[in-house]
Amino acid sequence: MYNEKDIHSILKRAIQLQGDKERFNGTVEELSLKEIEEIARDSGVSPEFVRQAVLEYDGVPVEEPLLIDSGSKRKVEILGFAKGDISKKSWTELVAEIEKQLKSKGDVKRRPGRLTWIENIGQLKRFTPNSAPARIDVSLKTGQRSIRMQKKLPAQFGLRGTSIICFGFAAFLLFMILTGQTSNSAIPPFILFSMLLSLTGFGTWKLADRLREGTKQRYKDLVESLQTIITRNHQASGKILSTEKFIDLGEDDLETVESKINRTKQKS
Repeated sequence: MYNEKDIHSILKRAIQLQGDKERFNGTVEELSLKEIEEIARDSGVSPEFVRQAVLEYDGVPVEEPLLIDSGSKRKVEILGFAKGDISKKSWTELVAEIEKQLKSKGDVKRRPGRLTWIENIGQLKRFTPNSAPARIDVSLKTGQRSIRMQKKLPAQFGLRGTSIICFGFAAFLLFMILTGQTSNSAIPPFILFSMLLSLTGFGTWKLADRLREGTKQRYKDLVESLQTIITRNHQASGKILSTEKFIDLGEDDLETVESKINRTKQKS
């Protein structure tokens, strides 16, 4: 693992490499963030730490969130960064944006060093293939925010199943032809139907992949929207708010905001 000092050293080396390139070409060029990430990756440093270093170095948010390799095709993990502290108004706006984009309500919890929104999936949905709730963590480190979203992607069982059935029928028709269980006159139609079923199966499978990638991009756009909200409200405030003045949940930090609201309604 590399600490903050190591990351700054790597970025400094990237600047030196840029200077060498300028002297070699005789022109003034700049290294993009992705180029710096490539240099860092060759040194064994994750792009996540590079972007944290860029945030500290420039004092501005890195606009494009990172897709983190979760090791599973069904699970997406997205990491974003923003500059500035969060007020109660900002957090309310963040929660509203999350629930609007995900079309789902959630519970808010405060943990040491972070605030967490967890999707409320209900009792019945817990037994479905997409039962894992979405989770969004916002760090409470003074002066900067990391936003980490974890969400299970749709399984696309309908499309995947249709694709497998098409492939199965195509294989069956070919098996009938190869084993001589069809007449000579039936061979051309069998071959034609086998090809059509194979193409349909392939196209349906690719459609499922495209829909999954589209969903992944939608979640990435959500994290980018959250970055924008934090940055915009921070710039509008004109000052940095103390994280101690954030949503004060007192001793019951682990109790959800929603449960508090429900108690208030019952008393009234």
